[in-house]
Amino acid sequence: MFKKLKQKISEEQQQLQQALAPAQASSNSSTPTRMRSRTSSFTEQLDEGTPNRENASTHASKSPDSVNGSEPSIPQSGDTQSFAQKLQLRVPSVESLFRSPIKESLFRSSSKESLVRTSSRESLNRLDLDSSTASFDPPSDMDSEAEDLVGNSDSLNKEQLIQRLRRMERSLSSYRGKYSELVTAYQMLQREKKKLQGILSQSQDKSLRRIAELREELQMDQQAKKHLQEEFDASLEEKDQYIGVLQTQVSLLKQRLRNGPMNVDVLKPLPQLEPQAEVFTKEENPESDGEPVVEDGTSVKTLETLQQRVKRQENLLKRCKETIQSHKEQCTLLTSEKEALQEQLDERLQELEKIKDLHMAEKTKLITQLRDAKNLIEQLEQDKGMVIAETKRQMHETLEMKEEEIAQLRSRIKQMTTQGEELREQKEKSERAAFEELEKALSTAQKTEEARRKLKAEMDEQIKTIEKTSEEERISLQQELSRVKQEVVDVMKKSSEEQIAKLQKLHEKELARKEQELTKKLQTREREFQEQMKVALE
Repeated sequence: MFKKLKQKISEEQQQLQQALAPAQASSNSSTPTRMRSRTSSFTEQLDEGTPNRENASTHASKSPDSVNGSEPSIPQSGDTQSFAQKLQLRVPSVESLFRSPIKESLFRSSSKESLVRTSSRESLNRLDLDSSTASFDPPSDMDSEAEDLVGNSDSLNKEQLIQRLRRMERSLSSYRGKYSELVTAYQMLQREKKKLQGILSQSQDKSLRRIAELREELQMDQQAKKHLQEEFDASLEEKDQYIGVLQTQVSLLKQRLRNGPMNVDVLKPLPQLEPQAEVFTKEENPESDGEPVVEDGTSVKTLETLQQRVKRQENLLKRCKETIQSHKEQCTLLTSEKEALQEQLDERLQELEKIKDLHMAEKTKLITQLRDAKNLIEQLEQDKGMVIAETKRQMHETLEMKEEEIAQLRSRIKQMTTQGEELREQKEKSERAAFEELEKALSTAQKTEEARRKLKAEMDEQIKTIEKTSEEERISLQQELSRVKQEVVDVMKKSSEEQIAKLQKLHEKELARKEQELTKKLQTREREFQEQMKVALE
């Protein structure tokens, strides 16, 4: 797919070598930066052969985004379309690979949907078409054009140098981003490959499980069919035996009736299968045993008994016929059920065959898709190896160029550092003056703090004195209260209850009045103390 790309890279390398040989012979004294700018301009003339190089270089120096590989702003001239097309041709090859349709087709063909929906031949034909339409974009010479201005870096200002540094950093970040995009794309392809392998293994496991389940169902259906057939055959054999026994009994009874009454004593009941027949034989046996034929007069009784037996046997025959009919109906039902089950079995077998065919077709499709995916992944790995090698080569070249520019900028920075040292000396002088002013301010602040501490100590002493006076007043009030209580006790002994109540009211009023006075005094002292603290803090 990338044969054209390899050929063009080799041609460009040969052209660069041919261009470097006469340039080195003609200008051995020139700097390496100018040599690179000349070689880049020579390659531009070989690749393009147009006089629009100066406009592109000026436009690249104005717009920093053009170095990063983005589309530059279109100049306002008559041939704007041709100029834009030429600038798009100068975009780096790595970016053109990211923007080209072949990349989209490769990534789309490696996705799950394309593997499921499209066949291997369609994907291969599509890749061939994309490879035929994809064109190689030559590497841009914006960096070489930017290097033309490095020789004139002595005449540039500090701001222009900073701008150039920023441009270089942006271009480096763009190259790093492209390399990271390549790595992420390769990782995504590997993940999709693993996912496809997992999906294929899961589908194979599911198909095998389904086949095993269907086989088990078939075996179970066959076993059930055999079991039903055996039960049906056994029931038919039992009924046939029972019918044969009944027919033999009827024939024997008819023969006895024909032979005459003399042979009645010889009759013996045959063994029967049904419980009703056994009951009838048990009823008949004692009658036959209890009636011995000795004379002709008893023959009438024997005939009657035989007729009764015949009637009973006829009833038994009717019942047997009814049971036979019911069994026949059951047999017909069972045969119909058997036919229905056979039809269901045939349908399930057909479904199984269809499912097997579908699974085989899906298996073949998946295998072909996996082969195509493996081939695509191998091709992508090869192509990505080539692209990564190209990007690394470009990165090394750009890094070498940038290192040279950085060395020139470092010389500028040394000059700026000397200026910075002068500014630091001025700054130190200003800082010393500021420190002196700060020391003065600190001394004044310390004095104010000492004054505040003294005021605080005085206020603490005043508070202690106030507390002592309040405690003494409380003690005096308690003594008065105790004295009043003693007086009240004495009065209670002497006077009546009315006088005691009056005295209590008076004392309570006096106590309340004294408490109010004390609270007012405390409040006034607290206010004074707070005002003094505020003044001291201010």
